[in-house]
Amino acid sequence: MLNEASNGEANGALPAGRQSHSLFASAISKAGGDPAVVNRAIQKLVVRLPAQDPPPEDTSLSQATHRVLREAQNLQKTMVCVSLSMHHKV
Repeated sequence: MLNEASNGEANGALPAGRQSHSLFASAISKAGGDPAVVNRAIQKLVVRLPAQDPPPEDTSLSQATHRVLREAQNLQKTMVCVSLSMHHKV
């Protein structure tokens, strides 16, 4: 969607006489928008996403989360349900 360059073309640059016919650009154009403006806005949001480098080594759940899941599983068993659904957790 965002990186529509192909065949080694960088920054979405297209050879002379060739137009981009991606589904993304087509949908935005048909909706009356400018694909370049939408693409820039999405890129701007992606750049602002939080990132952590290096990623944390341990991404375990907290004890409270484990407790909630255990209680939900107990409810699931007492209600004789096949799956663990949201109403068990709430």
